[in-house]
Amino acid sequence: MAFIDQLRRKIEVDRLCRNVLQSLRPPGSERHVDRDSARALLAHAGFSPLHLRDLELYQPTPPDGPPGIIVLDNDLPLYRAKAEDISLRRSPTVKEMLNIGNIRRILNDKDIRISQQADTVRLLRRRSLEALDLTFTPADLEQLALHGRAALDGKDRDGVLDSLALFADLLDWRRAPQPFRLAGTEMFGALVPGAAGEHRLGPVAAFSELTRRLVLVSGPVSSLDREGVEELQRQAVDTQAPGAAAEGPAVFDALVRAVLDRFPQGVYVPSPL
Repeated sequence: MAFIDQLRRKIEVDRLCRNVLQSLRPPGSERHVDRDSARALLAHAGFSPLHLRDLELYQPTPPDGPPGIIVLDNDLPLYRAKAEDISLRRSPTVKEMLNIGNIRRILNDKDIRISQQADTVRLLRRRSLEALDLTFTPADLEQLALHGRAALDGKDRDGVLDSLALFADLLDWRRAPQPFRLAGTEMFGALVPGAAGEHRLGPVAAFSELTRRLVLVSGPVSSLDREGVEELQRQAVDTQAPGAAAEGPAVFDALVRAVLDRFPQGVYVPSPL
């Protein structure tokens, strides 16, 4: 599988993880985990479904290997136990509940529970990413840049944004939050949170859908600096605005160099979510 395909799969795994994490709620509250995203994430991580009683269980392939069995419910518990033991604890029959020897096991699963909720999601992400080959060559990055240049030349908005999003993932950049956003403009940049709700954004790659202008601005710019934010927005859309570190196709050249500087060994190491 080509590097760009591996990268897209990594981005998809992260999207699923975020969906599941955002759907989790503290124990005791009414919770409804995003089951569709969780199922897709489990498939990426190499877990196969196993239905037992009324439980939706998932075990790794091969089933005798680590890390255990996951129950698809609002807590996403990961157990180091056999499926039969899990089903007894999580969905006991009346006869099993009347057995005194089973009561402790039914009431407390801490002796077999490895993780739950966000910890289980992080484990699934790690297992999913371990299955990918995230090594790359300068030629791989040039292919990403070529994709972006061709889209820019062909006035293909979606293609330009797709290429920018791929480079942004490699550089651990984020879409610009408020108050940096500008209608009709997409911005990706290195985002550093500050005190009292401040954010510092930069470098920034910005693409205006109105003027088809693509620029790279060095930054960083503070979200509390109104003049700085307005100047960043002006550089994003005004074809006559000076001061950009790179413009047009040269932006993709700069992004290639930035990725090579960040990962000189040619191995993409994703940041934690």
